[in-house]
This record gives sequence, C-alpha cells and structure tokens, in this order.
Amino acid sequence: MAINPTGLVAVINININIEEENIMLCSIGKIEEKQLDEIRSLEEELGKTILAFQCGGETKPAALDEKQLQRIRDLEEKLHLTLVAVEY
Repeated sequence: MAINPTGLVAVINININIEEENIMLCSIGKIEEKQLDEIRSLEEELGKTILAFQCGGETKPAALDEKQLQRIRDLEEKLHLTLVAVEY
C-alpha cells in the first residue's frame, strides 16, 4: 500500500515467480490506524512515499551485506524496478 502525504492510498498486488513451482503473492496487508499514523509520520519526516505490503508464506527479509545490497541497488537502477530480497 502506498500512503502519501495527501492521504491517498493505493493497493498493490505483486506476484513473483521465484521458481517454476514456487509463487509468492504480496498484497495490501491489514494496517491498523496506529500503524497508518506511524507510516504517515515517517513519510512526513523523510519527505518520501512509503510502500507497505505483506507477502504470504514463510518469507522474511534477507540479511544482506553492503556489497549484496549495492548489487541489488545497481540492478534496480538498471531495470527501473524495486527489488526485495527474501529468505524462506
């Protein structure tokens, strides 16, 4: 979900084909009003729009070192996409 300072909310559905038979589905998660307030506060502080989404399954953010993180950033820039590294 994207929340911007104007208060608009956009729904995001992301289907990622990790392997031929392993699909991860990400979509808008249940966000309580307090959580929404915290996200809006952080957006205001950073001056940036924040995307909040939730993925099904046993996924968690991957632990990356600086070199790995930079490789992802470089590919994001090249492909004009946002990439998320996860672990199962």
